[in-house]
Amino acid sequence: VEQASSLDIKVYPNPASTTVTLDFSKNILKAQFKLLDARGRVVLQGIVNNRTTINTKNLSSGMYMLEVVGEKIRAREKLLINES
Repeated sequence: VEQASSLDIKVYPNPASTTVTLDFSKNILKAQFKLLDARGRVVLQGIVNNRTTINTKNLSSGMYMLEVVGEKIRAREKLLINES
């Protein structure tokens, strides 16, 4: 499993309010994502592909950790959510 750098994954917009898009520079099929709150609890999870949009409008404002794990990728990115 290759550790992804910030060049391999774009997370935007960041800060986000209603949606966040994950855009991968490499071909990613069926990787899993988890969005963890500041206490480490999983608040969202699912499957991501090359470009995936995640609905964040029901999340409280704050800092979250996005983890993406798949056959060819492992990445962690900080994500700031601002309520709209």
